[in-house]
Amino acid sequence: MSWTPSLRRGVGIAAAVSLMVTAAALIMALATAAGTRAAGRELSARLVSAAAASGRLLSVYTIQQTSLRDYVTSGKTAELASFRRAGAQIPGKQTRVAALIHGYPQMPGQLAAAEAADIAGLVRVAGPQLAAARRGRFGLARTLQADIPVTRPYTLAVRNRVA
Repeated sequence: MSWTPSLRRGVGIAAAVSLMVTAAALIMALATAAGTRAAGRELSARLVSAAAASGRLLSVYTIQQTSLRDYVTSGKTAELASFRRAGAQIPGKQTRVAALIHGYPQMPGQLAAAEAADIAGLVRVAGPQLAAARRGRFGLARTLQADIPVTRPYTLAVRNRVA
């Protein structure tokens, strides 16, 4: 019977140590979960902002493409002004999106591809149409615009990479 009190005491100490280890593990798990939630909120806020900024960039690309079409179709200089305004807004919108997506593995490459597609579209599609319109040859500009196999890939390339 002399072992009973010491055994009881040893079990009590082991149980107390076990409780302390469990409490420490629980505290560490809760701290990690709180940190993970905070990181998740930060990530969500950045990605939501990036998505909104991408939507605004896509909207400006669309305005630019639409106003080019409208200018070539109508010959109205207000549409040309809209095309130029949109073109002037694009670099700032691209910079905003780039800042928000910095550090994400694939997104900067997608934005760069959209920028390259926009530049290629301006050179290969908008450039010839605007040159023809500048010379007063709106019929030729409309013919160039109606060449869907040439124009559509550039339009879609920009929209698909931003959206």
